[in-house]
Amino acid sequence: MELSKEQKREYNAVVLAALLHDVGKFLQTGYGWKKNNLDRKQCAEFLVKGNPAIEWPGLKKWFDEKGLTIILNILSDQPGNSQEEIICSILREADNLVRGKEKSDKKFVDEPLTSLFGEIEKKGQNKKNYYYSFSKLGKSTVLPEIELSDNIEKSYEDHIGDFIIELKRVIEISAEPSIETIYHLLKKYLWCIPAPYGAVNIDVSLFEHLKAKASVATSLYKNITDLAHEQIGDTITDRKSLRYSLVQGDISGIQKFIYNITSKGASRGLKGRSFYLQLLTEAVSRFILHELDLTSVNLLYSSGGKFYILSYIHDKDVLKNFENQVNDFLFDKFDGLIYFALGKYDFSAEALLGDFSSVWTQVGLETAKEKRNKFRHLMESNYNRVFTSKGRGGKPTFCQVCGKDEKGIKEKDGIRKCSSCEETENIGTLLRKFNYLGETINSKDKADVTFRFCNFSISYNIYSDFTDRKIKDDIIYKINDTDFLKGEVPCPNRAFKFYGGNIAPVIDGGYIKTFEEIAKDSSTGFERLGILRMDVDNLGYIFQRGLPLEKRTLPYIASLSFYFDMFFQGYINEIIKNEKDSVYVIYSGGDDLFIIGFWNTIVEMSIEIKEKFTKFTTTNPIITLSGGISLIGSKYPISRGATMAGEAEERAKSFREEKDAVTFLDKTLSWNDFIICREIKNLILDIATSKSKKPDDDKGKINKGIINRLKQVYMLYKKTEDEYLKDENVIKTAELEEKIFFNKWMWRMVYSFSRFAKDNPEKDGKIKDLQKLLAEDKDKKQEIKSEQKIITFADIPARWAEFLLRKENTGGINENQ
Repeated sequence: MELSKEQKREYNAVVLAALLHDVGKFLQTGYGWKKNNLDRKQCAEFLVKGNPAIEWPGLKKWFDEKGLTIILNILSDQPGNSQEEIICSILREADNLVRGKEKSDKKFVDEPLTSLFGEIEKKGQNKKNYYYSFSKLGKSTVLPEIELSDNIEKSYEDHIGDFIIELKRVIEISAEPSIETIYHLLKKYLWCIPAPYGAVNIDVSLFEHLKAKASVATSLYKNITDLAHEQIGDTITDRKSLRYSLVQGDISGIQKFIYNITSKGASRGLKGRSFYLQLLTEAVSRFILHELDLTSVNLLYSSGGKFYILSYIHDKDVLKNFENQVNDFLFDKFDGLIYFALGKYDFSAEALLGDFSSVWTQVGLETAKEKRNKFRHLMESNYNRVFTSKGRGGKPTFCQVCGKDEKGIKEKDGIRKCSSCEETENIGTLLRKFNYLGETINSKDKADVTFRFCNFSISYNIYSDFTDRKIKDDIIYKINDTDFLKGEVPCPNRAFKFYGGNIAPVIDGGYIKTFEEIAKDSSTGFERLGILRMDVDNLGYIFQRGLPLEKRTLPYIASLSFYFDMFFQGYINEIIKNEKDSVYVIYSGGDDLFIIGFWNTIVEMSIEIKEKFTKFTTTNPIITLSGGISLIGSKYPISRGATMAGEAEERAKSFREEKDAVTFLDKTLSWNDFIICREIKNLILDIATSKSKKPDDDKGKINKGIINRLKQVYMLYKKTEDEYLKDENVIKTAELEEKIFFNKWMWRMVYSFSRFAKDNPEKDGKIKDLQKLLAEDKDKKQEIKSEQKIITFADIPARWAEFLLRKENTGGINENQ
């Protein structure tokens, strides 16, 4: 529905007022910072008119006296006329709906925000409160801590002071209120401030509360704008009628699109393709927001090829029309490889007061129906467009990167490329050091990436800086840096985005390394690429049933999405920063990641990611991560390597009921046992290497005899196990397992290791340590707590160490050699 000029002005006031409605709680602190026992009216006056005593800037620049009065009346909930009363009623109702059952008269913030992950079901374990410090949102500020800071009052005071400084900056650079800029400023500072709820430990932030309130208020306003004034009455508080829609967008064909690529230009092309899909997700969500006349506050979540929009109720055909426009564009560009499904679920206000996770689930089911009918509208309206061969015959001119045959394929650097592959490779090149992203709606200017959906277009520009380019973007996002107001950015609408791994490994001259060059980045002779794929286990359960019933409200569900995305899009950059020359994050966002790099760096990094994720989620055993690692030669098809890593990840997820596992070198282990593998690998390397007596020789002497002996012992163990279990009807009982364990492999190990120790007396202690580990029964008291008997996976550390000690490349691509 199109709003009149007056309605548009009023609508913007609703959005702004909803976002600022409870910012006064930020000032009403119990931490002693200029303690202000302020009522709502006084807090509203601070926001609108400013206050010289605390250098609060106020919003006077943006409004005339009448406008200031209206905003002040709305924020203080003291309407001066009937129209203001309507807006105040909308805001009151939105506030009541997003609070759910959380009611409070709290005036002060009593303690820091506690982590929401502590509320996820813990199977009877004692809960510990983990807290977030009062700090600006950033890549490294999202790890919760158990202990409260000693100088908590001072940090809160500084936090408010920094917010005031940046609010002044927003008012300076903007001629009128910028919803985008205000929204991101609030996100930066209020993400760690508890919402004004009634619980002792608050685990939803003031920002998520304000965002949820604004999304509900705008949807409610749009719902009643066509009603006559006298008809509104009790309509605002009608909680029975279907008033709202949750819209979900979901890309299918992600893996086929990203991995449908040969090794020619793969290092740039993979990154470009992944980023293209992220931009596509952003573009489609912006398209729908624009067409429904909604704002960023209504975009609840966007990452991982999915987005969720809270909207007013609208006809299903409207959304189907949007879906058809998007997929017309995608079919023409990618021959049906990518499909964007859009689903919606209509609900009443009672769903906001109750279990909102059920709405989240239902819209997913609606979207799944659409995914089962890909391009149906094209098949019904233009059968030949879908099924007629697109090959042109004659001399082959297909793209050597993706295999597509189309007109206009050009040859560059000896490789034929279609327009799509050329575009995604160019994107990948631009991403080697990208600091800003520009976004423009319905612009006719040429841009780095443009999506056109019939009468709508959205363009994106990728910048490292602004020295050589004329900026005409509507919004400029700073990437992985929330200091988005610093510098002379030539655009009044500023924001920030987190992007998982925007720094690519480069060589002299700034060119992105090829995968072959990454594989050679090692002193070992085992030149391999490692491919790591990981994602969160049981995510659907966590969202649907993880939280207590009373906390399955909109702000809490949105908060869960925010935290997961902050880990995979934000904190992942902290993990990889010390290995940026040897790893390449192809994709990280939502709840999963895909990283390529030097093989040993990838293996070690998988453990670090798991350990940091465990800390991020407050060591909650319900929230786990599984992964798969494949090793391939640098010229081996990346698509096959990615598939192998995906298959390894699936094996990890089917390893046991609780999942939480990793597959490496064709064997699946719990993360605990995989970490033990690393410790044993390091012990083996210590035994196998001796420091050189030559001062200029830093490699020393290598004796791989211990590896060969360990492999022989393991093979004997496996042979024994196979002999006992050769009858498929034999059940591996505890008694049988003990017979296998205390068998001839153990006596052979003692003899073989003793002989090796006799020949290498300086390593005698380490050799005995290794022998003890292999011989210890996991059910008895031992120093290292493995979940399986260590001999069952002793081949992994042996092969791992062997690969690291190889002196030259032996060729081949099989990780099992």
